[in-house]
Amino acid sequence: MWRHSIYWIFKFSNIIKNSETIYDELLNKQSTAIKNAENLLKQYESHNPAKDNPSTAVHILVKELNRFIS
Repeated sequence: MWRHSIYWIFKFSNIIKNSETIYDELLNKQSTAIKNAENLLKQYESHNPAKDNPSTAVHILVKELNRFIS
C-alpha cells in the first residue's frame, strides 16, 4: 500500500502548488477518485471519519459542488 502512495507522490510532484491549471489536469481523474472514496466508506460498518483510517468524505463535497458547475 505504501508503495502505491509513494508512486502517486512522485507522479504528481511536478504539479505546482497554486497551479492555474490544476483543476483541468485532475478533472479526468475525478470520477475514479469519487468511486474509490465511496468504496472505501463501504468497507466500514459505521463510518466515523475521526477513527477510520484511511478515510475521506471530501467526495461528498465535490459531488455537491459539481451540481453548481455542470
